[in-house]
Amino acid sequence: MALDASFLALNQASGLRTYTLNLLQALVGTGALRELRCFYLYWRSRAPRPVLPGTRERVCRCPRRLLEKSWDLCSWPPVDCLAGRMDVFHSVHARVPPQRRGGSVLTVHDLREYRLPHLFPHLQAARPARSAMARRAHRVVVISQSTRRDAIELMGLDPARVRVVPNGLDPRFLDPCSTEALARFREQRGLARPYVLFLSSGDPRKGMGEACAAFRLAASRGLAGFDFVVAGAMPRGATALLATAGEAERVRVMGVVGDTEIRLLLTGARCLLFASQYEGFGLPLLEAFACGTPVVACRNSSIPEVAGDAAILAPTGDAEALATGLLRVEEDDELRRGMREKGLRRCRDFTWERAAELMIEVYQEAAEEGC
Repeated sequence: MALDASFLALNQASGLRTYTLNLLQALVGTGALRELRCFYLYWRSRAPRPVLPGTRERVCRCPRRLLEKSWDLCSWPPVDCLAGRMDVFHSVHARVPPQRRGGSVLTVHDLREYRLPHLFPHLQAARPARSAMARRAHRVVVISQSTRRDAIELMGLDPARVRVVPNGLDPRFLDPCSTEALARFREQRGLARPYVLFLSSGDPRKGMGEACAAFRLAASRGLAGFDFVVAGAMPRGATALLATAGEAERVRVMGVVGDTEIRLLLTGARCLLFASQYEGFGLPLLEAFACGTPVVACRNSSIPEVAGDAAILAPTGDAEALATGLLRVEEDDELRRGMREKGLRRCRDFTWERAAELMIEVYQEAAEEGC
């Protein structure tokens, strides 16, 4: 079988890269596939490709957009002409290329532009084509039951062809940071005070406005000595939003940080504030649980499914309820200890090994249907 691994070379810091890399490593670990081929399609990227023992590579250097346009207009060339003969081709994002033979599998991570069209007006024109792509695949993999319901309802997919394969947790998050490493990191970053952590991105659905409002309310009622630490890329209008969180010296912007720093930030935080309006899965929830960090999050989409009873959940967009959750975590030692214990148990339910086992079953179904 072959899997589109292009995002390992095209995008060095994205959820798609994390998904692709962890899935490939877990698939190799099962030993159940005769051959696992990584198909790379890109033109000028000079980013190094990761070394993945147990896989083979097929690199096609071609302008990706040009080839995708040819696929759309002419259904040519078939991907097996480029990637080699295969029984299954797995697309990890959006596009299902034409094939002469073999089954096709598509992963749908979320349907943000369907559920929140007002936040993604630039993606609306692509919705019909995206739905058509999903209907073309022999099997569609979704990463949560919530996304499965969305895919069936909003894309019009046949429920019999949609399979749930939840994401796994990177096992590195289960390896505790040492006290010395954490103290050194906090000193280097000037994080002397206790802090609430918010993980940002350029994606407008992450709820930065609600998180800022919630922190301001909580700080006025009992978290006056806390900082509000923001890590990740900034959405449009972030400067104005952050100004509403409280005193400027209490708002600490870390910028984009690597996996090691994320672990240290999560481990050192008193709480992760997860104010997202919509998630296909919500991997930061598991990462926080693995670091022993309590979570206050919004109750929507896949978040209750992933968090279980290990987080405090508030109505979406309700800054008052989010602030109340932050105060509960800080003021109730027994609650905080219980959340940590539940979180550690919860995150162990999601492994990439289990994801790989389920995915191989999907490949077998797609291969039988595509032969």
